[in-house]
Amino acid sequence: MKKQVIVWLKNGMIAKMNAVACSANSHQVSLPSTEVELPVLIEITHEGLTTILDLSGFPDCVVLQFGKDRYFTGATYCRNRTDGAFMVQAQARYFLLMPLPLPYPIQETEEIMIKPLEL
Repeated sequence: MKKQVIVWLKNGMIAKMNAVACSANSHQVSLPSTEVELPVLIEITHEGLTTILDLSGFPDCVVLQFGKDRYFTGATYCRNRTDGAFMVQAQARYFLLMPLPLPYPIQETEEIMIKPLEL
């Protein structure tokens, strides 16, 4: 399923995109290592405090993290891994996996709005 994601930036601008959306009802999320269309939005639905994203073999991207209030809490770069496991553990309730390079300065990220995709 796809959703429209609007990233609000501190400078008053917005970045609007359609993202592949999925929900995670488990503490550990494994993403496929095959070609994936970015951006990907992961909405956390389990009641736990943290979630582990297994990005082993996943394409290079930046993982933007947002709290329950949808405000930006941090980011992790996922790149240049040739072997071994790569996992991110965070307290985020929303993860937005974006292709590199990010189309705006990462420090400008403020919050996200999520809407159903209008056809």
